[in-house]
Amino acid sequence: MRFLVFGHAMYEKALNPFIGMTAKSVLLPVPADVIQLEGVALNAEADRLLGAYILEPGNLLHGRSLSPLPVLGVPGWWPPNEAAAFYDDTSYFRSGRLGGDACGSSPGS
Repeated sequence: MRFLVFGHAMYEKALNPFIGMTAKSVLLPVPADVIQLEGVALNAEADRLLGAYILEPGNLLHGRSLSPLPVLGVPGWWPPNEAAAFYDDTSYFRSGRLGGDACGSSPGS
């Protein structure tokens, strides 16, 4: 898994991080070779994949189409997340929504 976090609101929130801070996210399945990309190549592929996702009818029909991402759990964002016990806080790290897969689609769609 790899995270590409962008958007000015998230960077502003990161100036004063707090437990409960989340971002709206699109979770996309990608081939392993994409996860290994860096820099311009990674950004170009992410743009291509996200563009295709956005253009697909049926995606992003409402706010619940975006998955909540607890950003303090993203590696490298906050030093306390290096301890395994950090992830025991179920008020912040919750199981996924019922009825959908990791990409936000419903069963059978």
